[in-house]
Amino acid sequence: MLAVAGNLNATMGGPSFRPFTVSSYGSKFYALVDRDTPEFNRRSIYRMTVHSARNPLLEALDCPDPSSKTPKRNVSTTPTQALEMMNDAFVLRQARILAERVRKSAGTDSKKQCSTAVGLTLCRKPSQNELRLAASFLKTNTLEMYCWALLNSGEFAYVD
Repeated sequence: MLAVAGNLNATMGGPSFRPFTVSSYGSKFYALVDRDTPEFNRRSIYRMTVHSARNPLLEALDCPDPSSKTPKRNVSTTPTQALEMMNDAFVLRQARILAERVRKSAGTDSKKQCSTAVGLTLCRKPSQNELRLAASFLKTNTLEMYCWALLNSGEFAYVD
């Protein structure tokens, strides 16, 4: 999603980023934070994890527990994954940023917007039917919602 939205910080190496704040009241308390800053837009391999501040989106998508060895990642399909993809602040922000990227590239023409968005997310050209449906959708909805739908599509989420 970060790459498609044009928001990926591709910096390699260096320290992990901390997606949490730490408070101390005799013992440490961790609160999850979500920011749109360059250090938060790195690949999740650079994400520091603590058990009490795990990311709900990554957890729903079978991110392994960092405290145990995981030679093979679990694969599941659950309703929780779909709900996280639909409602998570990170996903909604990336849809908004993707819509801005598409708007800058394609202008206000809905068919050009559809072609650009489908090209970026699905790496293909949209069919004539998809162009027609997208133009109709964009008459009553925002480009951000269209981009959100593409990020939530099975074609974007799964590798054939």
